[in-house]
Amino acid sequence: MKIAIIGSGSVGGVFANKLQGAGHVVNFFSKRKDTHIECLIHCDGRVSYEKIVNTRNNETTKTFDIVIIAVKIYDLQNSVYEYNEILNNSSYILPVQSYINFHNVDWGINENKVFPVAIMFGAFGKPTSLITYFSDGFICLGKLKKSIQNFPHNEILESVCNVFITNDIQFQLFVKVLINASLVSFCIESMSSFGKALDTPSKIRKAAVIFSEGINLAKKIYPNNSVILPNNRQLSQICSIEDSIEIIQRVIFKYTDVIPSIVFDVIRNKQTELTYIYDDIIELGKNNSQDMHELENAKNELVEKYQIH
Repeated sequence: MKIAIIGSGSVGGVFANKLQGAGHVVNFFSKRKDTHIECLIHCDGRVSYEKIVNTRNNETTKTFDIVIIAVKIYDLQNSVYEYNEILNNSSYILPVQSYINFHNVDWGINENKVFPVAIMFGAFGKPTSLITYFSDGFICLGKLKKSIQNFPHNEILESVCNVFITNDIQFQLFVKVLINASLVSFCIESMSSFGKALDTPSKIRKAAVIFSEGINLAKKIYPNNSVILPNNRQLSQICSIEDSIEIIQRVIFKYTDVIPSIVFDVIRNKQTELTYIYDDIIELGKNNSQDMHELENAKNELVEKYQIH
């Protein structure tokens, strides 16, 4: 199949490498000047390499079966506008941001093509290296509008990692963003990976308190209990701080060497996705009459200490 990937960072690189390696025709649309982009992935001691064509200009005459949008959240809407004609000529659109407000994006005429993806794997690239470190996991795929047809090419995404289909992708995205909100502040504080940043019981418990606060909100707004949690338990079964600690520990163990991309953004003094990680959940709390004190405190400490936004 013909697949376009908008954005050539770590996540886009993982999809490009895996999909081209599986025999599909993959084309980057990236602002980088290279005519080809090298995707070198290190996973479980093995290295795989793919060289992907980069089309810097918007070639509106091209038609793609699938377009994967792998830009930063704050670039998502502009990318939809910039590559609108490519999206119009595609069959399916897969945004892969950890974002819970895809409904607020202006997709133009493409709304019925959009299948949001919740990425539950780890991928990070060192700032001075082509290598992307990839921790295997799974992705959840759902529909932006429940009335549209199902995505018919799940087996293609299986070449990237395991795929789960959910009837409530908003719920799954909420959990992914909540996990980020619970952990990234520790990684920014120490400028390190999950494993190194949360290396004491007190830090793990503090992260679990943040996570637990978000879970209590989720119980209010997602009553169908359809989320896939890292400990394979249903939402209703997460009843105590010990349950949340177990989930946080599982995430740290699974992705111990993963460094969130926001850490590199802070190091390089670049724009971050901080507001999308925290503010969207905080706003959901306000809309559902629940204060998110722990989340707000974690965000405010970061903003004050690092002057990031």
